[in-house]
Amino acid sequence: MSGGADLTTLRVEEARAILAAVRSLPEAKELRAQAGALEQYTRRRDAASGAHADAWEIAQYASRRLGELCKGMPTHPTGGGRPRKENLPTDGQVTSKSDELKRVGISRAEASRLEQLAGLSDEEYDARIKRGRDRITRVAMDPSGIIATSSSSEHDGDSWGTPPEYLQMARVVLGGIEIDPASNHFAQATVQAGRYYTKETDGRAQSWKCKVGGLWLNQPYSRGLVSEFAKLWVERREDYVHRSGGGGMMLVNSSTETGWFQNALEHCTAVLFPKERLAFIDPATGKAVENNDRPQALFYTGPKLPLFRREASKFGQVMVRA
Repeated sequence: MSGGADLTTLRVEEARAILAAVRSLPEAKELRAQAGALEQYTRRRDAASGAHADAWEIAQYASRRLGELCKGMPTHPTGGGRPRKENLPTDGQVTSKSDELKRVGISRAEASRLEQLAGLSDEEYDARIKRGRDRITRVAMDPSGIIATSSSSEHDGDSWGTPPEYLQMARVVLGGIEIDPASNHFAQATVQAGRYYTKETDGRAQSWKCKVGGLWLNQPYSRGLVSEFAKLWVERREDYVHRSGGGGMMLVNSSTETGWFQNALEHCTAVLFPKERLAFIDPATGKAVENNDRPQALFYTGPKLPLFRREASKFGQVMVRA
């Protein structure tokens, strides 16, 4: 690394200055790894102080800088994209953009996500940082205030993606996913619902009526939204259970002590308690994250109980409401 840059001992502005001066993908990637490790460390050790928020912000900026370098790789007239001179292999051989990304260990999907972060306007990026820092502060002041799927601060608990094997099971049981009422554009690459609603379109205000498939709900995990969506999942079950089959599934934290969980338990057909913690998908990287520190439960309401028991039992213990 040029100059032996080390982000772990720096303040936010100092770290940003170093990152802004980086001109090579390998160095930017290494600095991002440093920043990520620092964020994880402070989350465990200093979550109640400003150190965690600072480390998270540095990690965000490192990802943005890496995205800027990926985005700045010029495209050759014949296609494929040629990297900047400083990003070339030491032998000077010119390679395509995809080859260069592969050489430094960045997948095309990850590069696309990094470039989207880099493409945010300064106002959009600053707003993103403010939301993240505010959330970290709220969690530090009241850890019960946000019921996150994962304790990582890279994204809030409303945005983590469902492991694809659970979605495949849902498709088999429901006959396809017709509606996802609490989703985002990233998740739909995997969920592939016929209709879906985001924070902007607010699934609480939309119809959950299914005609040919079923409803899949991976709960938004912010306090307030959890109980609201869980209540709607129970109240609207006649909308998504229809003559053709259908049904609905709701993936939530296994918060058995809460009123909303007990209400869902009272009205569901069956519930799956997975034998392992789910590795949710980080929307920033598209990769499964193994540090989920809470157990989950998957509720099912519908007419295909034998099929649900057969498919869901592959993941854990299925309990049927008496």
